[in-house]
Amino acid sequence: MAALLVSIHIFLLISMAFSGAAMIGSRWGHVATKLIHRDSFLSSRDSITSRARRMIESSKARLAYVQSKFSDVAMFEASIMLTDLPVFYINFSLGEPPVPQLAIMDTGSSLLWVQCSPCTGCSRRGSPMFNPLLSSTYSRISCHGPECDSVADGKCDPYDLCVYNITYQNGPGSRGALASEQITFRTPDGMSVIIPDVIFGCGHDNGRHENEGFTGVFGLGDRMISFVSHLGSGFSYCIGDTWDPSYVYNQLVLGDDAVMQGDSTPLRVVKGFYFINLESIAIGDKVIDMDPHVFTMMGRGNYGVIIDSGSAMSWLPSAVYQELTKEVKSLMNGILRRLPYREPLLCFVGNVNRDLTGFPTVTFQFEGGAELGIEASSMFYQATQHELCMAVSPHKDRAGVSLIGLMAQQYYNVGFDIDHGKLYLQRMDCQLLLDD
Repeated sequence: MAALLVSIHIFLLISMAFSGAAMIGSRWGHVATKLIHRDSFLSSRDSITSRARRMIESSKARLAYVQSKFSDVAMFEASIMLTDLPVFYINFSLGEPPVPQLAIMDTGSSLLWVQCSPCTGCSRRGSPMFNPLLSSTYSRISCHGPECDSVADGKCDPYDLCVYNITYQNGPGSRGALASEQITFRTPDGMSVIIPDVIFGCGHDNGRHENEGFTGVFGLGDRMISFVSHLGSGFSYCIGDTWDPSYVYNQLVLGDDAVMQGDSTPLRVVKGFYFINLESIAIGDKVIDMDPHVFTMMGRGNYGVIIDSGSAMSWLPSAVYQELTKEVKSLMNGILRRLPYREPLLCFVGNVNRDLTGFPTVTFQFEGGAELGIEASSMFYQATQHELCMAVSPHKDRAGVSLIGLMAQQYYNVGFDIDHGKLYLQRMDCQLLLDD
């Protein structure tokens, strides 16, 4: 019953977002939309301990997926845990007449897919499901084209049309028809923007997910089948406090008017992931000791650093992590009591908001001079009511891939200029973008 009420609440939320008179955007290359925090539509809040535990587990799952992608141990299109926090949703409508959707934002996968009717084992309740037979703009895609070659496990059905099969590392996946459809976004300024002929997965077999409110996944990776490639320029997002569901200024901008501000660093796209070159890490004025080539993308065994929206935590090679924690322990010595039983996590007795005043900024410096300044509230999270932990963990060196997670990106506008191969970083309160 509780799940049903939540689903009805979500449907009302996304329906209201598209209600009322609106102009049709004449320049469909521009889309700006608010990102929705998962907790913003829940009537109750999880405990601090539960949220922290799920954040750790989902971040571990994300790292495992990335490792499998680059070690060829296993192949998965995405590994997001669809029930976990922190996570953001994208609001849009699909088809004609438009059917409201609430899909998970993911920069590490490329396909946009939604649950479609008829559906085997689908988990959505309390709101209409997209039925392709009722949409005048729905069209199937041939299995003999490049789009089918680009989708996970793309193959021909008996009618020579493309079907796909996405497997998740954690939980059910999605199987269905590859198709094209029009998408409608409601922008913060009250306009409706219609984008035609977007490739998407119409999922007819999606398993049963614990979270019955979501309708699919909105992949922002740069591949032929992605929405980003359809617009052809780039995108940007600005995310505030990932732990605060009342912060309503989180925003995603797609297309020509994506926000490219601040310093830039070269951006490389490999297997749909976004790589940048991390050159040094400093705590305050002190640069930690590390191999200058440890983050250089050199192929087998060393693939570099991914900036990611699927992991809340950041993941560094064990040697770099040890140097970082050595400095943090030195700063905390005599101030906060360390909790050795939490290792390899670095944890202390304390409160993030109360006990970290004066903790120096941790700076990630990238090729070209761009910097990501990580404040204490982004460097640490509240693990229990009386314990805090660093939101950075070590990965096994043989994995060769490091991640910069969502917590490290708090209060930054992150711009992905795909056309010019640049990533822009600008620290700001995301409210400033909506006030422009």
